[in-house]
Amino acid sequence: MSELVNEFKQTDKQIKAMADLINNSRREVPNFYDEGESEVFYIPIEDGELRVFHHKPDKITTKRPILFLPGFGTTPWTWRKFHYPHHGYAEYYNFETREKASGKVPNKRKVKFT
Repeated sequence: MSELVNEFKQTDKQIKAMADLINNSRREVPNFYDEGESEVFYIPIEDGELRVFHHKPDKITTKRPILFLPGFGTTPWTWRKFHYPHHGYAEYYNFETREKASGKVPNKRKVKFT
């Protein structure tokens, strides 16, 4: 057991390297849902439409776009810091999937959670 504990000990050099890596990767970027940062469009669906935020940077370095499909109870604002590492490098879409006023989707379904 004591051997396993020692495997996770870091030297001062490793701690400094990790701190430098984290500090150097920090950057301030705008939120993808800020006005002018993303194209906002609506996808028609039965009895309503879904709002979609589409952000496409000038120079894309990723092969595929990133799709945000948040679950019930989330909004684009809850993803504030998630996009920091790839902002400006990746194209991404955020779909508002929950039924709420901005998504304009009426809730006609009755769901049993038994």
